[in-house]
Amino acid sequence: MKFDGNRAWGDATRAIAANREVLLVMAGVFFFLPALAAALFLSGYQSQMQANLAALSAAEPGDTAVLQPFLRSYARVAPYLLGLLLINAAGYMAMLALLTDRRRPTVGEAMGIALRCLPALIGTILVFVAGYFLALIPLGLLLGGLIAVAGKATAMTAGVIAVLGLLALVATRLSLTLPVIVIEGQHNPLSALGRSWRISAGNGWRLFAFYLLLVIAYLVIALSLTAVTKLAVLPLGGGEPETIISGAVSGLIGAVAAVVLTAILVAVHRQLSGPSPDPEGRPFR
Repeated sequence: MKFDGNRAWGDATRAIAANREVLLVMAGVFFFLPALAAALFLSGYQSQMQANLAALSAAEPGDTAVLQPFLRSYARVAPYLLGLLLINAAGYMAMLALLTDRRRPTVGEAMGIALRCLPALIGTILVFVAGYFLALIPLGLLLGGLIAVAGKATAMTAGVIAVLGLLALVATRLSLTLPVIVIEGQHNPLSALGRSWRISAGNGWRLFAFYLLLVIAYLVIALSLTAVTKLAVLPLGGGEPETIISGAVSGLIGAVAAVVLTAILVAVHRQLSGPSPDPEGRPFR
């Protein structure tokens, strides 16, 4: 069947309205509070990483001395970032369970479902990353040929466009992997990826255009709110109050976006795959 973006958006907004109280709790636990904590406790690391990245960008080609501080600062913050990613991933899966399980689980039960699905998600990510690096081998060979024929600048531009285009296409076709894991209970990474690829077949470009519009809308809203927040906290002159307010606004934006994205994924999955035959899947509201 052909994907209908208007229908998916309508289904998603109705689901959010019907479950707003419990979704607000989940968004606060898994997205707002972690973002606020990161703003409070990791702001120093982030500033250091930005400074090191600026130095790395300004360095001469082949100068590896500036690379070491950047790698050290990234290594220090990487465990915290990984923890935040896992918390966010669990949040997405818990909200998926809340929106699709006919037993109407409590918040605690939804968290339990998310934790049971988390190993499958991690395995799926590892499979995807492995496939990505394997795909870089023929792309690297192609890039080498382009450099020999068209020159380095032209070849690098074409290579970047090709990689980004391929990633966008693959990400679109695999965007339903998370609903497949949670809603359909498919915990085999390869099977989950394959299932997402099959049910999105024939609708890749429609899905891509739909997701692109959502991303553009998100960026406009997020950047506008961030700019307004920076102007509002400017009289504070920096320090902890500014960090708290900026972190709270950033966390709020992320939490709302996570709720909308979850409802969108459920709506798209339901539209393309039909109602779940699994007895645990309740009708999407």
